[in-house]
Amino acid sequence: LLTQALADGGEQRPAVIEALGNLGDTNAIPLLLPLLDDGQKEVRAKAAEALGMIGDGATVKPLMRTAEEDGDVSTRLRACAALGMIGDRRGQEVIIRALPTLGADRQEAVWALGHIGDSNAIPVLAQMLDHSSRETRFAAAYALAEIGGTAAAEALVPKLRDTDEYARHGKACAIVMLGRTNGLPTVRQSLARSEEHTSE
Repeated sequence: LLTQALADGGEQRPAVIEALGNLGDTNAIPLLLPLLDDGQKEVRAKAAEALGMIGDGATVKPLMRTAEEDGDVSTRLRACAALGMIGDRRGQEVIIRALPTLGADRQEAVWALGHIGDSNAIPVLAQMLDHSSRETRFAAAYALAEIGGTAAAEALVPKLRDTDEYARHGKACAIVMLGRTNGLPTVRQSLARSEEHTSE
């Protein structure tokens, strides 16, 4: 039924693609790969997302091409996120090159670098700790925590100060996750403020 729905080319295709991704069945890959070149950007984005959910390494190269070459920002972002879900290091350099082109929602690509877990991404993530977007700074901190290790902690410690509470809390939590105590005062302050708001 799902195959027929895709073949019909109707408006329900994005929902069908999402269902295929949720099933996580590698047998859906031959159906999804051609959709990365579909004429509708929503279909291409959903296909990239579904392939990420399936998580098969055989789809890394097509997703790398989409992340780098697709004309739609949302589709490139979905492809970067999918590469992160798969966790294959081959996708890392493509994600890094795509970052400047992804606009305000680039944090999903930043998260993807954390999911891949390659320490070679640490210098790029360290730069993102100073990004103008607080969401990007937050994501970069957690991506460093996900990568782990001394180098990630050393990149994060000098950047703990942040004028934005959300980003500051994210950085503090990340440094605690990395086994350092530097962020504990900020975490405690955030928790105290949260309890105050709850009791009001």
